[in-house]
Amino acid sequence: MIQSNWNMDIKLYKTKNDFFQSKIVMTLKSGQIRVGLALRVPNQKTQKKKSKKVKMSKKPKKLKKPKKAKKTKSKRNQKPKKIKKSKKQKKTKKLKKPTEIKSQKSRDKK
Repeated sequence: MIQSNWNMDIKLYKTKNDFFQSKIVMTLKSGQIRVGLALRVPNQKTQKKKSKKVKMSKKPKKLKKPKKAKKTKSKRNQKPKKIKKSKKQKKTKKLKKPTEIKSQKSRDKK
């Protein structure tokens, strides 16, 4: 079938994930590639049957640790707070003695 001016190469090599790959390349003696064919066949020796996974009981969820409370500043180094006067205290003022109106005094002198 193959004429004398054709070359046929069959290469068989192993790939990463246990597949045999064969390449059949038919070339003319002049160097031009005419037919290229690649076959991938699984390596039956190394491939294992898939075992059914047994469902395990679920692990109980871990309880979250309570968050630590924020540290408060020590009260020793704090300055004493000023006591604010209430609104009622601010409103009360000392009553001044009633002063005579100057205009009346000046009238009386005349």
